[in-house]
Amino acid sequence: MLERCRPAKVFSYFEQISAIPRGSGHCGQIADYIETFARSRGLCWERDANDNIIVRKPGNPSIKNVPAVMLQGHLDMVCDKIPDLPFDFLRDPLPIETDGRYVWSKGTTLGADDGIAVAMMLAILDDGDAVHPPLECIFTSDEEIGLIGAQHLDLSKCTARYLINLDSDEDGVFTAGSCSGVRMRCRIPIRRVLGSGDGRRLILHGLQGGHSGADIHKNGGNALQLMGRLLSAAGIGSYALVSIKGGDKDNVIPSRCEAVVLGEGDFASAFAMLQEEYRDREPEMQLTEEGIGEGEADVLAGESLAYLLQFLTQAPCGVLSMHPNIEGLVGTSANLAAVEISGDSACSTISVRSESTQRRDAVCAQIDDLLASMGGGAQRDGAYPGWVYNEKSQLRETMVKTWQEMFSEMPKVEVIHAGLECGVLQSKMPGLDIVSFGPAITGIHTPAERLDVLSVEKNYHFLLQVLMRLGRDANA
Repeated sequence: MLERCRPAKVFSYFEQISAIPRGSGHCGQIADYIETFARSRGLCWERDANDNIIVRKPGNPSIKNVPAVMLQGHLDMVCDKIPDLPFDFLRDPLPIETDGRYVWSKGTTLGADDGIAVAMMLAILDDGDAVHPPLECIFTSDEEIGLIGAQHLDLSKCTARYLINLDSDEDGVFTAGSCSGVRMRCRIPIRRVLGSGDGRRLILHGLQGGHSGADIHKNGGNALQLMGRLLSAAGIGSYALVSIKGGDKDNVIPSRCEAVVLGEGDFASAFAMLQEEYRDREPEMQLTEEGIGEGEADVLAGESLAYLLQFLTQAPCGVLSMHPNIEGLVGTSANLAAVEISGDSACSTISVRSESTQRRDAVCAQIDDLLASMGGGAQRDGAYPGWVYNEKSQLRETMVKTWQEMFSEMPKVEVIHAGLECGVLQSKMPGLDIVSFGPAITGIHTPAERLDVLSVEKNYHFLLQVLMRLGRDANA
C-alpha cells in the first residue's frame, strides 16, 4: 500500500507495524516485533517486564568513540473508530490508505502518534550507510495512558548526553518543554429506584473532540459536560435517567455522549440553546433522539441524578488558566474525559494538566471537595512530571542551525500544554539535553488522523543530518 511513499524504508516499517495490534495496554506483540528485529540484525537490546525496549547501535567507525545520542518514541497508539465500524483493535491490522500525499486509516485512528517515530528509528537502525554516533533507541510502552512505560524504564545503563524525542507533530516546530499531569478517577455513590415510561436514547455527537492537551485551547465543547447541561435544562422531574456513557480515554476530549431516559423532557429546546451557544465552535454538533419503547427500568433516584448532573456541569473542565510566563500558552486545564454508571456508582475520569505541580494539585483538591459534598471521592494515578525549558541547550542550537541551513527558514521553538515522556526521562537522567520534533500529523487521537508524507521525508532527512553533525561535532 505504501510502496510509493518516501523514504521507502521508513514507510515500509510503518506499514509493517500498522499490521500489529498495539493499543495502549497491549504492547506485547509490537515489543515482540522490535525484539525480533534487533536480534536478526545482531544489535544489542534489552526488554523489561513493561515491554519497554532499548536497542543500541554502534556509531560509524570515524565517530564511534563519542557520547551516544538517545532517540525515543512510544509503541502504543490511541484506539478510536467511527461508531458501528466492525473493527477489532486487538486483532485486526489497520486499514491504512494513501493518496501519495497523506496516509490515513479508513474509519480508525492511524497511530502515526507515535508509530512514525518507531518506523523512523527502525529505518536508521537498519541503515548501514547512515552516519551517526552511537545510538540508544528507546521504545516505550503505554505512553497514551499515563506515560507508564517511561515511568518504569531503567536507564541506568544508558550514557547519552542528548535525547531526541520523536513524539511531536508539527512540521518546523521544536518542542522544548511540557507540562505535568495527573489522572483523577472519580466516584459518586448512587441509588436506584424502579421507573417506567416511554424510553428514548439521546445521542449528543459530532463535536470536534481532539487531544486533551494540544487541542484544549480551541475551547470546543466537551460532550460529557454538554450532556450534563442538556439534561439539567430539559426539566428534572419530567424524565428519569437510566444510563449515561461517554468517553473512555483521559487524553481525548469526548466528542460523543449517550444517555437513556424514561419520560418526556424537553430535550430539543435544551439542545437548541447549546447549539446557539456553540454554533461557531461546534458547527457539526447534533442531538439524535431514538425511541426505544415503553417499559420499566432501574433509574437514578432524584438526589442521585441531581448530584450526577451537578458533577458534570460544575467539575473543572477546559482551560482554567493561562501560563504565567509564556504568552498564549495554556497553563492549567482539566478534561472531563469519561463517565459511566456502573453498579451503585457513577464513575468518571478527569485529566488535570498544569505547568505547575502546585496549581495541578489545587485543581485536584477542588475536584475532591466537589465529590466530598456528594458523598463521593477520587483516586489519583498516572502522575508525571513536567519538562522545564532549558535556556542553554546545545542540542537545540544544533538542530535550529541545521534546520535553517537545510530549509532556509527559522523553526519555531515552543513549550506545550501536553505531557511528554521527556520530563520522566530527564528525571531519571538529570542534565539530559532534550528536544522533541516530528513530521506533521493532524487529527491525532481521532479517526480523522492524517500523516503528511512529504513532511516525513523532510524530517527524516533532517534527523539524519542532525545525527551526523552531533557525531562530528563531538569528535572535533
